[in-house]
Amino acid sequence: MEEVQKELDKLQQEKEELQHQLDLSKRALSLLAHDIRGISSNLKWVVDSLDNKEVPQDLVFGMLPELKTEVEINRQATENALQWVKYTAHGKGLNIEPVSVYNLYVALVERLRVLISEKQLRFQYIGDHSLTIQTDAYLISFILTQILANSIKYSYNGGTVTVSVMNDGRDKIKLSVVDQGMGIEDTTKLFSFDGPRFTGTQGEKGSGLSLIVVKELASLLAIDIWVTSEASETKFELNIPNTFLQKQNT
Repeated sequence: MEEVQKELDKLQQEKEELQHQLDLSKRALSLLAHDIRGISSNLKWVVDSLDNKEVPQDLVFGMLPELKTEVEINRQATENALQWVKYTAHGKGLNIEPVSVYNLYVALVERLRVLISEKQLRFQYIGDHSLTIQTDAYLISFILTQILANSIKYSYNGGTVTVSVMNDGRDKIKLSVVDQGMGIEDTTKLFSFDGPRFTGTQGEKGSGLSLIVVKELASLLAIDIWVTSEASETKFELNIPNTFLQKQNT
């Protein structure tokens, strides 16, 4: 009887997890659909205006930079959503392997070099260069890319972004990303669909989806993540397992 109850509890937990993912997926799709409808309407207006010649061309062409930005925002949001689906809805297995934290930092800074240069930011790494974690290399790279891009977005020109790592001695790597930007007034809904969509220090916009995806994907790697923020500093903190044990199906 006890074994039957354990099996029932396990099935109930799996049902709740699936319902959670379904609810999140529905809200993500709703958000994407809303954004795509908006940009589609704007593009249609531009095409119709050029075709009918009812609006001065200078005005139409003046909208193109903003439309280009909207297209890029939607592209990034769609890519984030696809990563989420790839690892959750499709049940993609994790590929656990040794990952050098410092080498990963160097690779990500190089990947974001253009964004960093545009704001003349200074990136610095503090901690042991030899630290290695057992994790999914692709997934941890995706997660940290989104967090670093977020720090760049809200940093002022000439600011500093600091990545600090340390081994807490309890099979955990503590990693923090600190920027000297505009700060976040309310961090309680930062990983929620109900949170506001913030604009970066140079007017950069976003879909509001990237950090939601980060939170969900981090949970797959048993990573705890939280944020603290003041008027001129925001800190993302991650507790990353040094030895990752995948859940085995029984």
